[in-house]
Amino acid sequence: MRWLGIDFGAKMAGTTAVCFQENERLQVVQSRKKQDADALVKELIGQLNPDFVFIDAPLSLPHAYQSEGSDFFYREADKKLGAMSPMFLGGLTARAMQLAFWCEASNLAAKETYPAYTARLLFGKTVKDEERKQHLLRWLAAHKIEFEAASLVSNHAVDSVLAWISGKRFTEGDATITGNPGEGLIYC
Repeated sequence: MRWLGIDFGAKMAGTTAVCFQENERLQVVQSRKKQDADALVKELIGQLNPDFVFIDAPLSLPHAYQSEGSDFFYREADKKLGAMSPMFLGGLTARAMQLAFWCEASNLAAKETYPAYTARLLFGKTVKDEERKQHLLRWLAAHKIEFEAASLVSNHAVDSVLAWISGKRFTEGDATITGNPGEGLIYC
């Protein structure tokens, strides 16, 4: 079974990173400034042929947009995990939902993840930036997952690895699943 962890960023800003396992070793590919991140993600999906993808971006809107409920800003999962509103993220949310639609049309399951919460689950506390990177490297070593520390060139790369770990937790039946199935679930 193969999956990708995607930290989905702005389309042309060089802030999208994709993590995958290749020959028993984790790899990270990060978009570059002025490179279409959506095209890069689709290209990697085509090349790697994963069974599913874990995307760090909202893949649904609050129930109020389906005429259910009255919260137009947050989904149940966002409230429980302390995630940003899909509405605040605007265009990023729309692009991520479009990517998930494209994946589903290609018979590829797309699941939403939240790396900050995955990190909290793995490390037992909230950690930021460089500290998160160091905790992640220790976690990978402890779980005997081969990885080149130099490929963690940004916080986006770190989050893509955490998104990949969410996929690993899912395949092992250990994922924490939060939210309302009719509104949207977050897998960590």
